[in-house]
Amino acid sequence: IGNTIYIAGLFPILGLDITPFAFIPTGILFTWAIARYHLLDIVPPQQDILLQRLSDGVVVLDARRRVLYMNHAAEEILSKNADQSLGQDAELVCGEYSPRLMPLLTKEEQSIELALDDKEEPRHFEVRVSPNYFTEKDRRLGTPSWLIIFHYITSMKQTQAALKYRGAILQAISLASELFLKSASWEQNIQEVLERLGEAAALSRVYIFERHFSETNISLVSQRYEWARAGIPPQIDNPNLQNLDWCAEGFARWEDTLKQHGIISGLVREFPASEQNLLVQKGILSIVGVPVFVEDDLWGFIGFDECVHERNWSEAELDALHA
Repeated sequence: IGNTIYIAGLFPILGLDITPFAFIPTGILFTWAIARYHLLDIVPPQQDILLQRLSDGVVVLDARRRVLYMNHAAEEILSKNADQSLGQDAELVCGEYSPRLMPLLTKEEQSIELALDDKEEPRHFEVRVSPNYFTEKDRRLGTPSWLIIFHYITSMKQTQAALKYRGAILQAISLASELFLKSASWEQNIQEVLERLGEAAALSRVYIFERHFSETNISLVSQRYEWARAGIPPQIDNPNLQNLDWCAEGFARWEDTLKQHGIISGLVREFPASEQNLLVQKGILSIVGVPVFVEDDLWGFIGFDECVHERNWSEAELDALHA
């Protein structure tokens, strides 16, 4: 405006350019904004390097719930870019997790457990939100800023779940032993035993294959018993699982491993290509095969399927299943 007045010759004193004077109110407003909203507050370089190296996610919000800082771990957790998130409203940056996180922005320190299902396996975090005051004025006015820390606890949760499943599996095996002792014929109780094992280990299917031989002494396997969770297609009537020449069908590794008292376990997509075809047809994502011996001979094996999501069994669970 000042420059326009000068060019148009509207100012009473000719030749006096008032443009510099017009910037004075603007400068005052900028100074007030910088001081009021701490626009020059930055994390010192040494502290920034330390925070960026943390495995925990760190987010800092101002009193108006705008993002002031976000480290690399927080970027990965929230799937957001730190540079693009600075100055943005926390509710937008936190996205679908906002309904659980925003209520924690109070004047008291709070924490929750948060499960993120945006990867192949759920990730678990303990989220701790701490109110902080940049100045004494903020404290007097009761307008805190917030420090949000995402602490990765997936490994701990997996260990807890594995121990829980192990205990349940061992309890089911103990019950199975009692049922077998009460009956002269183990076949009478096998269906209940398979169901107990399936429920205890939170599985999709549990089944038993018997190993036998053809007239030409070829090693075959046939499915004899099965329990399947509701919604999971049973395979007990699948003709491809009867008199199966498992070596010819690409499962020679299974026979060799089981005969050595070993366990077959893992993600189907990581198995040899010769094994994947049949397993994928059955909808199996993860599987465990445990040998069954009669005296020193391999009688067959018990199979444990997971068809809903990929599952990596812990050593504790495998030891319990092997029992």
